[in-house]
Amino acid sequence: MGNLKHVINLTEEERNYLQNVIDSPSYSERQIKRARILLASDMSSGKRLTVEQMLEEFQTTCQTVNVTRRNYVNLGVEGAITGKKRKTPPVTPKVTEEVVAQILRIISTKPPKGRRRWSLALLANKVLEEGILDSISITRIAQILKKHGVDLKTLGSKASPDVPSVPSILTESLVGKHPDLR
Repeated sequence: MGNLKHVINLTEEERNYLQNVIDSPSYSERQIKRARILLASDMSSGKRLTVEQMLEEFQTTCQTVNVTRRNYVNLGVEGAITGKKRKTPPVTPKVTEEVVAQILRIISTKPPKGRRRWSLALLANKVLEEGILDSISITRIAQILKKHGVDLKTLGSKASPDVPSVPSILTESLVGKHPDLR
């Protein structure tokens, strides 16, 4: 047997806690798997499984086994089960439904003088000009339009009546949430 990077020696209290995690329906499958890995890694029990045996028995990966063991050594038994807490909160998205509705509203207006239709660059500039966002790329504008089924080339064209106009794309769900867009 080679050197183990993270040696697990559980106390009786920790073993009981892990067994409760396994038996309780209130824990996620991931947490139950981590508890099983720790119990199977316990050197003091005399029933330690090898990594290969754990991979097969628990249907997991080598990385999961190693990370769970490392978290036990660094964070303790509860930290190994629940995982680490984020140091920074998640970043809220810049493009909300309200922003999307305003972009779709802009498309429904006439393009700037001298232009036949809106381009991605014109839309991005208009969004910045109106102060809707501090910054937005033309790629993000394209993603928004694609998601909502808007094609700038065929928008408002008389040649294809089956292509929806922007007012029909501004669905009731968006208009209902933002009455000022009517």
